[in-house]
Formats: sequence, structure tokens, C-alpha cells
Amino acid sequence: MKNTRGLTWLLLAVLPLLYFNCSSSKSGGGGSDGGGGNYDIPYVPSEAINSFQVGTDGTVKVWQDKELSYSPTDGAPGVYTALGLPAWASFDTTTGRVRGVPRRLSDGGSTFTISKVGGATYGPFTITIVGDAYKEQQWHLINTGQTAYALTPGIADQDIHYTESVKSNLLGGGLRIAISDSGTYISHPDLIDNVLVGESRNYGGNYSGNWLGDPSPAVSSPEDAHGTAVAGLAAAKGWNGIGGRGSAPEARFAAFAFLSAQDKLASTGMTVFATNDQFAGNFDIFNFSWGDLQCAFSEYDQSYADKLATGIATQRGGRGSIYVMAAGNGFINDLSDCYYVTPGSDYVLGNSSFSELNTTPFTINVAAVAANGMSASYSTPGSAIWIASTGGEYGWSQTKSGQAAEYTQPALITTDYPGCNNGLSSLDKDKSDFAKGTNNPGCSYINTMNGTSGAAPIVSGVAAILLQANPNLTWRDVKYILAKTAQKVHSGISAQGHPMGLNLSGHTYEMPWITNAAGFNFHNWYGFGRIHVDNAVAMAKNYVSPLGTFKSTNWKHDSGSINVAVPDNSAAGLNRGMMVTENMKAEAVQLRISISSCAGDIGLELTSPSGTKSILMNINSKIPGGIDNHVFLSNAFYGETITGTWALKVIDGKSSCNSARLTNWKLNFYGY
Repeated sequence: MKNTRGLTWLLLAVLPLLYFNCSSSKSGGGGSDGGGGNYDIPYVPSEAINSFQVGTDGTVKVWQDKELSYSPTDGAPGVYTALGLPAWASFDTTTGRVRGVPRRLSDGGSTFTISKVGGATYGPFTITIVGDAYKEQQWHLINTGQTAYALTPGIADQDIHYTESVKSNLLGGGLRIAISDSGTYISHPDLIDNVLVGESRNYGGNYSGNWLGDPSPAVSSPEDAHGTAVAGLAAAKGWNGIGGRGSAPEARFAAFAFLSAQDKLASTGMTVFATNDQFAGNFDIFNFSWGDLQCAFSEYDQSYADKLATGIATQRGGRGSIYVMAAGNGFINDLSDCYYVTPGSDYVLGNSSFSELNTTPFTINVAAVAANGMSASYSTPGSAIWIASTGGEYGWSQTKSGQAAEYTQPALITTDYPGCNNGLSSLDKDKSDFAKGTNNPGCSYINTMNGTSGAAPIVSGVAAILLQANPNLTWRDVKYILAKTAQKVHSGISAQGHPMGLNLSGHTYEMPWITNAAGFNFHNWYGFGRIHVDNAVAMAKNYVSPLGTFKSTNWKHDSGSINVAVPDNSAAGLNRGMMVTENMKAEAVQLRISISSCAGDIGLELTSPSGTKSILMNINSKIPGGIDNHVFLSNAFYGETITGTWALKVIDGKSSCNSARLTNWKLNFYGY
């Protein structure tokens, strides 16, 4: 049974009105400036080292999050003293060297002097911090337990670990990102300097060989501000004295006005053509903060996968573009979002593999974590997840009767349309004081952006940083580095039960962290873990690829036509095996399967010859219909040898339906 509304595209910023209050929380156990940081501020060479400039008037410019490193011009050892140093700076009494990293704009203002006993005095120097007004509240970059103007603080250190890269001026300079979304307000003062002029696309225009055009949405359409928020999280300009900062603040980007053009594309028969156009062009990274509503199976024309395959084979000089995809906000979906039923009458538990947008090996599917270091309440789980990033919760500064705790936890601060009656600010004024203009004059920013929509562009920016650190990385190298260096968050999480209590005796609904035979940790909520930027950059700088020539088995492993009943309401399930003889190491494993009915009861498990089990579909999701030749993806077997017998287990999780029959299953392996 397919989506009867034809509702294909979902803006993946979570709107609370479209989300269950009662059970949305998951339960669980446990470009470089050459080193001077010179960002359009007049450079005075006297005594300038790293991010430290001394003007002729004695004013010192220090760059937020970069290291102040100053030594007196004397340079000779001796005994030095200092007066007035800020608390964040250290001092060497033998060399007179001052070092430190200011994190807040308010860290400036102090005046210090350095004196050598029996020698010269240096200064006085008055410190001015060059930075970004909201960066210190952007917990996803550096989490100090701040609130991001919400009611509840985050937990310190639960972030993407992005400090050493900034100090090294690895900021995405020279890299090109495509932001496919609802369009972007490219005149925003925090975005305009990073826009690739003349390279954006407007799919609402008439096609005449291309869709090049202004991607700026109408300010009167607040929902279309989504793309402006997404662009800011990837590439908002840094150290310009305003707003926040993107994860790649020196990367350049073009915006694609795609989501806002869906009606026009459908009426002209251009939907498939335009969709596939999202994956082509002279860009290093493509960001997609959209996807299908995960209350229905969504299959795609083969041309979709073919276009991605072309992009990873030919773009970036044959090294392949990086495709970053938001995994979805469908931990629980209201069935009425996809079907003509009464709102709230029933639900579907989402899975990242329900949409074939997420079931090729060519994308990096991103889940979301909150500021407390655990999976965000809305984040769609599944074996197709590759990595987790910071997506936040809802960012409300006001409490409302009956609301769940996550509503007052930090969301993400990013760019918005100007004006408190426009953009995302206009939608959230009754929930966020920041959206009303408190601490946010002119409302050009928003603090309630969240979702895997927000997590994905942060990863896109990180991909730019990795490519800046090592331009020779292929798309596979980037995926490998992210997986190898990911941080295992929520490490004490236990096996999870069904969110609505529909458990099956003798069956584990969701497993805890597993470690596969190749040594990779994996969890269906987090993929390989949360991105760790500094560790990834360190690996990228000295990277030697362990990956051989990429190949596929092209669906040769096929059960053929069968007709086998799935035992009703049974943890023992239906078990089938398939022998694989190829000598390959897995980078992705696909399952294509058909089951006649009762999809909402069905669970799917696949076990490798090495004994690693992956849950590809959880039982009792309540998704309507059967499963008709749908492709699921698992990343849990990454790095394992595929030779041997693969075991499929099909489980019917409750007694409401006893007619499910397995009619075909196939396996496809990508790897080397």
C-alpha cells in the first residue's frame, strides 16, 4: 500500500504540531587565511603570531576559538612578569609567552602588560575579540552546557569536537557545497559572502537547458525559510561580528530551490528529471535535508540510483561527490500524514529504509542527537544510518501544559529571514522568546531549528573540512574516516522495547550497540556514532586508504519465486539462508524483499556469516500494506568478509494478521 496522498517531499525540520506529545521521547539505559586569521580586518604585522594582531594603538585583535600566541620580541630567556592577563590565557615566566583560546566575545576588554626583569616592558595591550555574536550559544560546535536561549541547558562536551580544526584554520576554504532545499535567502548578511554567484538553481522557473536562477524564496512563505536555516548551519560566514557560524564557515555554496517547486514540476511532468538533477553539477558536497514521509514505503526509479552512481564515479575528478542525506524525523509518524485517515487515529514507527532515498551505498544518512548526547526524540532509526550529528530538540523558552521534556531542550541557532513576522521566527513566536526578538534584534536568526535537517548540513560542512585537509579523499574515504573516528555516544544504552509496548515474548525489539567482526561499533539509532571532527581531520591528514576497487554483486543472489508462510505472532519466525561465494569485504548490504501482507507486523533480521545480526525492520511498525520488492540497506556489516551463509529471519510480531507470505528475497553486496 503506497502513500495515497502523493506527498513525496518532507521538510525535515520538526514541527511540534505534527508530532506526538505522548511518546516522542525514546527511552534507554544508559578556506584558510594563511594562519593570521585576517578576515577583512586591517593587518598590522608588528608582533603578530597566529590569531593575534597588535595595532599601532596597542589594540590586540584575537580571533574567537583560535589561539592567542604571543611572545615578546626580545625572545631571550629570562624572568618575565605579566599584569592584567585574562583568565583564559596562560603565561610562561621564562619566555614571556602568552597563550590561550577565547571562547566568548565577552572574553575581550582586558588590558595586559609583560615585563622582563631587568629588561623591556611590552604593552599595554587591550584585547578585542573578533568573532560571532551567537557562536558561544551554538552548543553543537562547542557544548559548555549552554541553553541556546531555550529553557533547559545541554550537557558539556556533547558536541562534534570541533576545536583543533578551527585553530588550524581548516574551515572548508575552497570547497563547494550544493544546498538542495526550499531555496535560500542568499542576501542574508551571514550568507551572502559565501554564495557562489550565478550557480544557484530555481526549479520553479521554466527549464531551458538548465534551471539556473535566483533561489530566494518569498519572505511571505515562512515554511520556505527551512533552506535558509540549513544553509547557515553548513556555511554561515565566520568571524564577521554577527550571527553564528557554519561548520564550514569558509566554504562556498549554491542553493537549489527544489522543494518549493514540487507543484510546478509535477504539473509539467519534470519531477523525476528535476529530482535526478539534484545530484549533478560541479560541487564537492551535496546536502539534502529532505526526504519521504516514513509512514509508507517509497520506491524510486532506477534512474535515481544510476544518477548517484554517476556522481560518485565521475564528479570531483573521479573521486566522487559527497552526498549527505537527512535520515528523517519519523521515530513516530501520525498515519494521517500519509493517508486519508483521522489525525491521531493511528501511528507508524519510522525506519530510515522505508524510503529508497536512503538505501543505496552512495549517501551518508545522518541521524540526530540532542544536546544531552542521546538520540533526539524524533530521529528516525534504522540500519541505513551511517553517522549521527547534532540536531537538537525544540528550543522552547516557554513551558506549556502537558508538553514533553524535550520541548525546552536546546535546538540549533542558525540563519532565518529578516523580520520577526517572517520565516521560522514567525512560526515559533509563541514558543521562543528568541523568535520574538529577545537577544535577537531584527529576528534574522532562529534558535528552534532542529531535526535531521539540521544534523545533515553540519555533516556537509565537516565533509568540506575533511576535503580541505586532504583533497585526494574519495567519497568512500570520507565515509570510512567518519565511521572509523565516530564517537560511541550513549554507550550504556540497553536493548530497547517497542515504544508503544507492542513487544513479542522472546524477541529483542532493538539491540544495544553491537561490534561487528571487522571491529566497527554500530547502533540503529546512531550508525557508527556521532561525528568527531578533530579525530576525523587527524586521520584525513595522514590517510592511506585500505579500500580496494569498488564493486557490486548486482543482485545475483536471488531466492527466486517462493511462497512460504510467516509464522503468526512467533519470535521463532521464518528462517532462510543464502550462500555467498564471493571473496569481498562489505561496504553496504542490500536486501530486496517481497512479503504479501501484514507489513505492519513484520520484522526483518539479517545475520552475516561472521555472526553479526542486523535488524533491518523492527516488528510492529504498523506500516500499512505488504512489502513489494522494496530495498532495505544495512551498514552494520561494514568491513566484514561476505563469504558464507547469510541468514534471513522474518518475524510476525503480533496476532492481528496471519496471512503474511514471503514470496522473494535477494541480496546485493557493495565492497571490495
